Amino acid sequence: MNKPWTEEQTKESVKRQKKAVYIILPIIIALYFSLKAIFGVWYEDEIQQLIKLGYLSTDYTKEDLSDFCLTYYNDLDEVYLISCFWSL
Repeated sequence: MNKPWTEEQTKESVKRQKKAVYIILPIIIALYFSLKAIFGVWYEDEIQQLIKLGYLSTDYTKEDLSDFCLTYYNDLDEVYLISCFWSL
């Protein structure tokens, strides 16, 4: 039922796959760095809020942030989603 591909068909298929990779790969890379930048800013804003509210000291460690998130996450009115999930 399935005919084996000729060498010409295989080469054409490889060309199309390479073209797709050359188009999709830069899009994925740009998306990754854009999201990283957006979430980085969001993370820093949440950390600054936690410092301003007195939940964290200015010289906090990852352990301090993890302890805060594990202890107070469900008790707060404000949701610190990004900073808490990035700290775990």
